[in-house]
Amino acid sequence: MTLKVALEALAADAVVWDDVSSTLGGARDSAVGLTVSEAQMSWAADVTGLLQTYESIRSKTQTLLGDGATQTSTMAEGLRQVKATYEGSDQAAVERLSSAWAPKDR
Repeated sequence: MTLKVALEALAADAVVWDDVSSTLGGARDSAVGLTVSEAQMSWAADVTGLLQTYESIRSKTQTLLGDGATQTSTMAEGLRQVKATYEGSDQAAVERLSSAWAPKDR
């Protein structure tokens, strides 16, 4: 695999992780609106603890989706940073080595 192909793969992978992050963020936003009240379930939901259990699960799901969105976004940014580092290193090497083959004035 050439450096160019590897850099393209890093950029493409970053886009995939951005898409995953966006999807998880959308799911998190949907979970925010899934709260229910006793009136929406039944009078027994509060008495039996179902309402509290449901809210605990909904809240935990919202948190996990949000954390997933953050982590996958961080992964995408990390891939972009790796790509930029390789590009910078490659350019620096070109500049360093170009003088080795340049004719010297005498």
